Amino acid sequence: MKKIKYILFGIMCFIALVIITTSVLANQSIKEIHINNVDLSKIEDGTYLGEYSNSPVKARVEVNVVNHKITEINLLEHVYALGEKGEVVLQEIIAKQTLEVDMKTGATVSSMTIVKAIENALEGEK
Repeated sequence: MKKIKYILFGIMCFIALVIITTSVLANQSIKEIHINNVDLSKIEDGTYLGEYSNSPVKARVEVNVVNHKITEINLLEHVYALGEKGEVVLQEIIAKQTLEVDMKTGATVSSMTIVKAIENALEGEK
């Protein structure tokens, strides 16, 4: 019985270490992302692909623009730990027609990574 307790304790310590490490990396990652708003009046009609990777989070997007408006954003890939709720920024960007949207609390790194991928798509960068 004691052996099982030690094994469970070891597993719990390992999980705690992974969570703490991921949190520290995420906080460092936030400081590295600089998002610029894109002037949609200069973006021609078309479909734009963009991506951004900020370990451990990655996003790849397809952005459709018609009449200088973002009409659709498809999230082609989103690698995240706990950041799925950050995907809400997609609808906010379309509704507000700007990259200057609030990041989702609890999924800040994912939100910022997705927005940066959209910026890169519209500016033709990687």
